[in-house]
Amino acid sequence: MKLHTSTCAMLLITLLLVACAPAQDSAQGLEWKFLRTNASEFSDDGWFFVFSYERVKEGVPEPADSYHYTFGAINLRYRFAPEYVVKTVRETNKKTYLESYAPGILYWFAGSDARKRDLELLETQILIQDRSVEEMLSLDPNDYEFEELDGDMFFRLMREALTGEKSKETAKMSYGDKPSFAMLIEPAYVDGYRFQMAYHLNGMGCIRETYIDVIYQTGPGYADYVQLSDLVEQGKADEKQQEAFALLQTIVHGLRETDDFLIGSEKYEKRVIGDIDFSRLYQFMKDVDENKYERYMEDIEVFSIEEISS
Repeated sequence: MKLHTSTCAMLLITLLLVACAPAQDSAQGLEWKFLRTNASEFSDDGWFFVFSYERVKEGVPEPADSYHYTFGAINLRYRFAPEYVVKTVRETNKKTYLESYAPGILYWFAGSDARKRDLELLETQILIQDRSVEEMLSLDPNDYEFEELDGDMFFRLMREALTGEKSKETAKMSYGDKPSFAMLIEPAYVDGYRFQMAYHLNGMGCIRETYIDVIYQTGPGYADYVQLSDLVEQGKADEKQQEAFALLQTIVHGLRETDDFLIGSEKYEKRVIGDIDFSRLYQFMKDVDENKYERYMEDIEVFSIEEISS
């Protein structure tokens, strides 16, 4: 059974607002009316932490002391983890069911109650909107105690964002009308695998971070798969799989450097390494580049239904 994302919108609304909002309507050819400075950290296990500092450009009719601070993290490597399974109760005329489903995107602050308390501390005591940069920089890290969030990392990223250079802008805003981040995957397994790609834009239409992987099916269930990156990391990948993963890393490096989803595609669009056909990845990336990404956005998958009363 599948529930489309919209049916669970109220449960995920605070998490999805940023993801679903395009950075800018590029069709209108509008200029960016704000400056943004970002600082980020990408961990080996896929967590991408970002602190963003946004303010309006000089001359824009907004309060000169208007500041906006955000901090968050999503996982660009993994789309499923047991601790992120969402449970909801569904009632019918005669029976009540407990349904478990995967949200499709892992948000760090949704992972545990302790992380939720860390988020509350950030929102109520530190990320005070319209607080001046000077006030933010004067905060003493020793005054705040987080349960799971790495406080040293948070304050380091905050300082880097508040004192760093503004984020680059795309001259043509080519990716300004895409969701600011997304976890995308081929709609179905073909020959036992699917390509998966996640990206995060900097809010100004530029690619800030991305990750591409191959997902091998191991069973009929939603979570019955193994990722190529894990096989390589665990020393279980064969020679061809290692070669394929090295090519994926080369592609990802090019995306980061050029802000072009099709960079270097001529080097892999017709390649086959072992059982992996990279022409499929080329079509995937071409579709994303042309804003045909919706077919790669998974519906929320209900993978467990338990009757709890009748």
